Amino acid sequence: MICSKWFLSLCSLSFAASTIAGDSAVAKLMGFSKDGKYVAFETFGVKDGSGFAYATIAILNVDKNEYAIKPFRVQDSEKTLEKLLGSHSAMRKSVLAQAGASLKKFGIVTGPTERVRQVGINYLGKEFSEEGRTLQFENRNPFFQIGLSAGSCQLKLDQIGTGKFEQLWNYEIMKLKLSLNCESNYEYNKFANGTEKISKVLQEDANVPASRFDPFNYEIETAFVFDPDMTEGDSFDFKKSKIVVLVRYLGPGFEGPNLDYLAVSGNFD
Repeated sequence: MICSKWFLSLCSLSFAASTIAGDSAVAKLMGFSKDGKYVAFETFGVKDGSGFAYATIAILNVDKNEYAIKPFRVQDSEKTLEKLLGSHSAMRKSVLAQAGASLKKFGIVTGPTERVRQVGINYLGKEFSEEGRTLQFENRNPFFQIGLSAGSCQLKLDQIGTGKFEQLWNYEIMKLKLSLNCESNYEYNKFANGTEKISKVLQEDANVPASRFDPFNYEIETAFVFDPDMTEGDSFDFKKSKIVVLVRYLGPGFEGPNLDYLAVSGNFD
């Protein structure tokens, strides 16, 4: 599989999905609005047990780190399985048709753009591990990976036990806390609060949403940064930029653990 700079996450997620025994899922960033206020991503895969294909499109309010609108979802059924043969392509086309008006409403620009950069990726396998809960990246010209960096960042994911156990495999259900720590190397690229360092929590669960269905393990898959004025050879401006992190997680499934994804978003101030 050939992975372009934009679609690198899709390639890696396809590999990760193929190694899980239950639900298999793939996540893909679709794009941001021009002002960076909204971002859309899709997940698609095959349901555990039934083998039916499904696809979902979600639109997030980036600063609020919440859905801007209820996610769109389609799934094969017994009535359509023979016709569609569990096709990911058919499901993705169907959910895109449903979400099209909302993608337009929120101004989502799909496809490659200089304003969006994939800043880091964890190459993850079947087994979840502690190493997959951190992601480090540099704020530098992507064409010069060796040399001066405008700053460095680390994403860190902590799993927090709830004291409750899911009934199928008896794993403890986990909440997540995702933190961002960055340091600027240049006076001109300080953060919005006027300092050269930030340490903030992008998301900390008070409770586990029912939609996550008893998760017991998390990892950081990849992260994207949006800067409205960024060009292909630039570092990004911490004061203007937004970040979206794709997190994969495991929950109980009929044939084994189910793999699914969530997105966490925010800014650098």
